[in-house]
Amino acid sequence: MIYFFCSECREELEAEDSIRGTRMKCPACLKDLEVPKAGSKPAPRPAAGGSRESEAGLEAQPGARFILLVLLLGLVGLLIVGGAGYTLLKRERERKEKARPTCATCGGSGKISCAACEGRKTRACKECVQGKRKNFRDQEEDCYVCSGKATTDCPVCGARGNYGCAACGGTGRLDAPGKK
Repeated sequence: MIYFFCSECREELEAEDSIRGTRMKCPACLKDLEVPKAGSKPAPRPAAGGSRESEAGLEAQPGARFILLVLLLGLVGLLIVGGAGYTLLKRERERKEKARPTCATCGGSGKISCAACEGRKTRACKECVQGKRKNFRDQEEDCYVCSGKATTDCPVCGARGNYGCAACGGTGRLDAPGKK
C-alpha cells in the first residue's frame, strides 16, 4: 500500500502498489491526480489550521484579514445603526400621531357614513316597485334600471357606503394647534 495526500483538498489517500504512477480521482474532491511512483515521498500533511498554500497567500497580503474584518464590522454597524434609527423614527411618528387631537366630525375614523344610503352602499330603485315595472303594453317585466334587484348603487358615495371626512382630510386626526 502507498499513502499520499491529494494536492487539491489535502485528503489522505491510499492506493495499491500495483497502480503507482497511474492517474486516479480523489474520492473527496474528485480532482484527477497522479498516484506517486515507487520511492517518492508524499507531500507533508498540513497543520490543523489549513493548507500551506492558503497560509502563504495570507502572509503575502498581511492586511487582508484585517480589511475583511473591518468591512464586516462596518456592515454590521450600518445595519444596527440603520435599524435603530428606523425604529426610533417610527416610534417618534407614532408618538406624534397619538398626540394629535382626534377629529370630532368623523370620530377619528377618517370616514363619514353616506347620508343618502346610510352606509348600505345601495338605495331603493326609483323606477320600479320590488324590481318589477310595467312596460308600454302594460305587462310586468324586470326593471331595466336595477335589473330586477329593486336597489341601485348609491350615486352619492359611489357604492362605498362612506366618504372621506373633509374636516380632517380622511386621517381621523386634526393638525396640532398652530401648525399647518
